[in-house]
Amino acid sequence: QLTAVGEVSFSEQNVVRIYPIMSVTVAHIFVSLGDYVEKGQKLATLLSTDMSQIQRDYNIANSNFSVEEKNLARAQELFSSGMMSEKEFASAKKDYNNALSELNERTQILKLYGSSIHELHAIYNVIAPRSGYIVERNITEGTQIRTDNSTNIFTISDLKTVWVWGNIHESDLSKVAEGDEVQVKTIAYPDKVFNSRIKKIGTMLDPNSRVIKIRTELNNSEGLLKPEMFPTV
Repeated sequence: QLTAVGEVSFSEQNVVRIYPIMSVTVAHIFVSLGDYVEKGQKLATLLSTDMSQIQRDYNIANSNFSVEEKNLARAQELFSSGMMSEKEFASAKKDYNNALSELNERTQILKLYGSSIHELHAIYNVIAPRSGYIVERNITEGTQIRTDNSTNIFTISDLKTVWVWGNIHESDLSKVAEGDEVQVKTIAYPDKVFNSRIKKIGTMLDPNSRVIKIRTELNNSEGLLKPEMFPTV
């Protein structure tokens, strides 16, 4: 029986990392680390000059559609009264359909960037793509972010399943195998034992500590285990 120092982390299979998709300045943040959020909830609002251009394109498409909608209604009246040819009426319908297609496209782009037709200003809303806990928050109000930024601004995990890593010394590596039984104990709950099995053994040895990581998965439906806890494995 081996005893190893462990670390609790969120399951990478149930996690979403959120990155900004344009250059922005953080205006407001509505959630804190550890908060539970629902899918579709607003996490932050970001200011962006790129958003202004996207919204201008939407306004132009919306204006063009309004014109073509009126033109089609007028063409319908003229065609019904025999004062417009079928070819001219078909051309009016084509212009209307093209304007409608352009408006739909601009509306979808607006929604993609977290805005809506009711929020026509340079704001990009960060929306939660799934329900879960905020397990990482790497922005503060006033932060300026460029598109080449490689750091996620939020990470969401449901924490119903967590990963526990254990550090196995090189000298003990031959004594462990995938499927071996694992017992996890924490300082927070000294009388509670979490049982599982080794799911994966790492392929890289840490050159400094000379340990290799093993991973086990634990059901955390009660929410007892928190990321960054240091249990005994």
